[in-house]
Amino acid sequence: MELRFRCDSNGNVTQFRQTGAALIVGPLRVPLPRSCAPAVTAREDRPTPHTRHIDARITLPIVGLLLAYSGAIETDDGHDRGERVTA
Repeated sequence: MELRFRCDSNGNVTQFRQTGAALIVGPLRVPLPRSCAPAVTAREDRPTPHTRHIDARITLPIVGLLLAYSGAIETDDGHDRGERVTA
């Protein structure tokens, strides 16, 4: 499964907007129409240099809400290292 996002930052808020989804089987990539794809929404707020508040939701067509997370993450150094996670 491939999910594509666009990140929009405004000050201390970053929103991740899903732009597409596809099934990956070996070298084959099959784009999924929005009506068939899982939908992911996510937002990160940084109220202080040491705190990040995360809100994320995954919904599936017909099924509805699959997973939701809302919580704070405390960092020990307060520095934004700009690390990226790829899967």
